[in-house]
Amino acid sequence: MATLLETLYAELQEVRQMNEEEVCRRYNAESAQDIIDLILEDIAAEEQQCQASLADDEADSGIDYDAICRVQGLKRFAM
Repeated sequence: MATLLETLYAELQEVRQMNEEEVCRRYNAESAQDIIDLILEDIAAEEQQCQASLADDEADSGIDYDAICRVQGLKRFAM
């Protein structure tokens, strides 16, 4: 199953290969560039969301590592 980002890149490629009239008719748009710009905005937003999700995954999970180290008799923890 393709991800949203893969789908957006595929759609961008498809639109870039179409002629102006075809894009305008398919997307009911004033110009092909308008649609390309919208797809690029969607790609940027999705990439930003993916990066934020990765950062959240890597962020501290709320575990009190200092307390764990004190209980184990360690001066500090190493990550």
